[in-house]
Amino acid sequence: MTKALSDIQIPITASNRAGLPKADVDFAVALVERCAEKLSKRSSLQRVEITIQETKDPVGRPDEFEITIHALFFSGSVLIATSKERDYQKAVREAIKRIERQYQEK
Repeated sequence: MTKALSDIQIPITASNRAGLPKADVDFAVALVERCAEKLSKRSSLQRVEITIQETKDPVGRPDEFEITIHALFFSGSVLIATSKERDYQKAVREAIKRIERQYQEK
């Protein structure tokens, strides 16, 4: 029996340095999974790493989220995108857009 492309599991590692709730991390991982499926249609994707960081203002409130995505391919090429936004979901989406844009240009 052959495996369909969508059955192939691409390891996605999330590093939550911001201390966000699990639901927020799961949101980012779900979006990155969809992106990884798109990327793997043209080139074999080895793994994807997402790092979530947060800067705080002097009072200690969240000021800005920094999302970094590393996409590593079996061919040896690596795509890296970083996004900084006040809104967490917007930062995740922007980082994914940047990865997809780099992939199309390569």
